[in-house]
Amino acid sequence: MILDIKEQKMKKIFVSFLFFLSFGQNVFAGDSLCEKIITTSNEFLGKPYSLGPLGEGRGIDTDPLYRFDKFDCLTFVETVLAKTFSSENNFPEIMNDIRYKDGYVSFETRNHFQNPDWVNNNAKYVKNISNEISKFILNKDAKQSVINLDKKSWFKKNYDIDVDVKPQTVTLDYITLSDFKNNIEKFTSFVNKPYIFMTVISDKTLPQKVGTEIDVSHTGFLIKKNGVLYLRHASSIAGKVVDNNFEKYIERMQKNPKYMGFSLIETCN
Repeated sequence: MILDIKEQKMKKIFVSFLFFLSFGQNVFAGDSLCEKIITTSNEFLGKPYSLGPLGEGRGIDTDPLYRFDKFDCLTFVETVLAKTFSSENNFPEIMNDIRYKDGYVSFETRNHFQNPDWVNNNAKYVKNISNEISKFILNKDAKQSVINLDKKSWFKKNYDIDVDVKPQTVTLDYITLSDFKNNIEKFTSFVNKPYIFMTVISDKTLPQKVGTEIDVSHTGFLIKKNGVLYLRHASSIAGKVVDNNFEKYIERMQKNPKYMGFSLIETCN
């Protein structure tokens, strides 16, 4: 086990080197990261939706480490980012780096919770800029969700795994649905590149159902086409990867009181 961890740490250093190397190659080629996110995600439009299509290939979750034939909302985002930030030869390493803490592949080290694990552990790829956007567009701070994240209870209740992790108070900056609806033109004018979109919820029934509060329920890419905002995502309702009109999507969210708003995550310049 110790040798395995050391080997994966060495791979981590190598992956970081390849990341910076491939980043430089992308810029040199005149193909920006933002453009790659758009073109790469476009390749997957129409691919089927499937809940939990990826795993470790062994152990608790025997699904493959990556695939391109079907997605759920998070694996769609992860696959697009991995293809964006990788070269032809190092996609598997970058994919593992995005999906697992420190790139170490195991069920326990997978970034199961998009906030805070997925965002924080991918700080070199992404950043929550909801507060900066709120200040710029709305001239006020973003709202902040606060939950009690109990990973120990979640692992035990859902997978009968004992982990030594204390509950933690987790915060998340987000933009309210009404603030977006009241400032659609400003938001549309502001969005000139793809952002990762995360649905922020408040559901007090979740601790009884899954063992912990959770603040993010869905994700995808917020993009603009022909002056109109769209959410490009793997949709369980549509059963495939689609582009949904973002304004209409927000209107549907407003009909359910558990939806509080959304976070926007920057991933390219």
